[in-house]
Amino acid sequence: MKKNIRIILLSIILFQTLIIPLKIFAQNFTENEVKAAYIKNICQFVTWPENRIVTENFTIVIFGKADINSAIENFFSKISLNGKPTKIKTITKIDEIIDCDILFINATSNERLAKLLDKAKVKKSLIISDTKGYADYGCHINFYLKNQKVKFEINLNKAVEDGFYIQSLLLDYAKIIKPKNEK
Repeated sequence: MKKNIRIILLSIILFQTLIIPLKIFAQNFTENEVKAAYIKNICQFVTWPENRIVTENFTIVIFGKADINSAIENFFSKISLNGKPTKIKTITKIDEIIDCDILFINATSNERLAKLLDKAKVKKSLIISDTKGYADYGCHINFYLKNQKVKFEINLNKAVEDGFYIQSLLLDYAKIIKPKNEK
């Protein structure tokens, strides 16, 4: 019960930061807990492509092992997204990717990243990461730290190309990544 209250409180606080900038006292939540809450709130401002496979659960696949995995698993264990119960699956092989709403990619080699991005595009999955430079490579959303605060960047061109609609309210709080050939 205490865990559920903490998750609800963190969700409310982070949702408000997308609407009204508020300072979050970082000593209350870990960086990874903040990222997990951001994922939930970001989903409220994203529309997935219409031509994707719809499953009975809101599925998040995590590729690779990292500290953030347990924060995502704990945060989403008892909540629903877009009116569906959440299902979390951690994988270590590209061929284990299933139809999912979100593919969260931990740090990996550039070769594997390219293959993951191709697979996620076919599955119509929102691609989220927290590794420097991954938005430049084609992840839709990437978390980073600035002044010890969790921020996020969006590769808007890639998201739109892949059929996602991201509401302007979310874009107002993101760093927009543009391809290097654009000014």
